[in-house]
Amino acid sequence: MLLAIVLALLANTNIYSFIISICLFLTLFIDYFDSKSLHKTSIHQRKNILISCSLLLTGYVIALIQVIPPNDAKFTGSAKLFTESNILVNNIKHSAYFLMTIWRSYVPIPNFFDYHFWNSNLLIEGAGVFRIFALLLSLGLLIFSTAIFVQKPIILFLYTSGTLEILLFTHIKFLCYLRHHGYLFILFIVCLWLASYYPKHHFFSKNIISFSNSFTRYKNPVIMIILYTHILASMFAYSMDLLYPFSASKEVAQIIKSQDLSQHSVVGSKDYAVAPIAALLNQNIYYLESESLGSFINWNQRKDLNEAEFIRRLEKVVRKNTTVLVLNHELYNKVDELLDVSQIFKTNQSIVQGEDYYLYLVGKQQAAHEIVDE
Repeated sequence: MLLAIVLALLANTNIYSFIISICLFLTLFIDYFDSKSLHKTSIHQRKNILISCSLLLTGYVIALIQVIPPNDAKFTGSAKLFTESNILVNNIKHSAYFLMTIWRSYVPIPNFFDYHFWNSNLLIEGAGVFRIFALLLSLGLLIFSTAIFVQKPIILFLYTSGTLEILLFTHIKFLCYLRHHGYLFILFIVCLWLASYYPKHHFFSKNIISFSNSFTRYKNPVIMIILYTHILASMFAYSMDLLYPFSASKEVAQIIKSQDLSQHSVVGSKDYAVAPIAALLNQNIYYLESESLGSFINWNQRKDLNEAEFIRRLEKVVRKNTTVLVLNHELYNKVDELLDVSQIFKTNQSIVQGEDYYLYLVGKQQAAHEIVDE
């Protein structure tokens, strides 16, 4: 019963934990029937199993209700990332992209040459030849990880089912970032831990067992190299965090509060970068992308703006009163010609790319639409 509660709580953490929880449950189910313990189970134990399954099912229903996205949500998997006219080229790019998720997760070597290292990978963000190398290494890691579990079929099922489901979710529904990719590595570590509990079982043919042994002999050195890589990456991330702010959103919010700028309406663009400031100010920000006040983003009601549309929407807001403008990019030069603009503050060198901010006080000077129309 305790295990059922743990799996139910795991499922209610996030969608990736939900996937892993389901795979763990299926693994337990297969292991139970494979051990032929069904006929040895007492009535009391069967009642306990029934109650545990009921608790777990309830937890899964609650988790499912939570993960069903609202109507204003917008998710894009890697299948929608590439739009080449050639179907074969598209499929190759799709497959390569989500397979490289293995490398991102297992070997998270950031781009050491840029302070915007967050969510980066040295090989994948490199030149084309480095991406090909990352793809080959991803395939190698996937084959290696599968091979070392071949002689323990129960764990092999857990590893392959969990890994494939997470990759499929990445491909179809959500591209993910490093914090999401990490669940692949967590699953791998869990499988290594559980594998020590199970004895070897020659379920497959001798050729496959021999193939597995050829990889298993290198298991410890490879795992140690991967773990040392994680230590190196964490040391680099920690040292960079001492030198640079992770995000400048807190600094911008403090400037707005200290200079009493919140008395003016606060307008932001791009919305996804400015949203953290709304949370820190504990007030709504007017997002130009959706032309609405909010603290979070309605993804189905927004659109990316070109320069002309940005200026038109900004002029429309400034027409009413002086505005505090928060951007994650420098203001377009044309705006200086159209509106009364004074720069208050700018940040730089945030670790998260896209969260360096420019703070302006913008007032009405003349109508912008005449020049924009030109």
